[in-house]
Amino acid sequence: MKRLLLILILTYSFQTLVKADDIKDFEINGISIGDSILKFYDINELKSNVNYWPKSKKQAYFTDDNFNFDKYESIQLVYRTNDTNYTIIGISVGFFYKNNSMNECYNLQNEVVTDLKSLFPNTTIEYGEIKKHRSDPSGKSTFKNNYFRLQNGDTVQMGCYKFSKKIKKEKNWTNNFSIRMYIKEHRDFIHNEAYK
Repeated sequence: MKRLLLILILTYSFQTLVKADDIKDFEINGISIGDSILKFYDINELKSNVNYWPKSKKQAYFTDDNFNFDKYESIQLVYRTNDTNYTIIGISVGFFYKNNSMNECYNLQNEVVTDLKSLFPNTTIEYGEIKKHRSDPSGKSTFKNNYFRLQNGDTVQMGCYKFSKKIKKEKNWTNNFSIRMYIKEHRDFIHNEAYK
């Protein structure tokens, strides 16, 4: 019953996006791509929680692990580092899998993708496999992502992330299920700069 409720919440959350012409029309708890992070968070809070990718500081992300909206427990907002308006170019929301089996996460991911197919009729769907996470040199952390690629290059991504004990301790990361929405510019950054 809990899984059914969660799937209904996730599906309902995405209906706004599907009816929109642009990923920027979608919002979660009033936050949309194209908004300024400063509409929702104080500049000091933002600066104290900024993070960068391993190989580039061209883009940054702010994380709020005290976020609470529906079933989501965390939000991450991506912006261009040199943007003084802190315009959001990517949003990630998720919830943690502290004690649950990751197989439960993978099953949920597949069910959500199946449910969302009809809501994205003109979208290319890419199904991922379990891969090693680039942030863990030991190769013990993994992820599995599925993607809805919009015609303009923007992306909606659903993923399950499982981290090694070492990474959990070093980076304070937790196994999680997340949904990410980001513009093509951020996708290109991740593929071409963030880890190279």
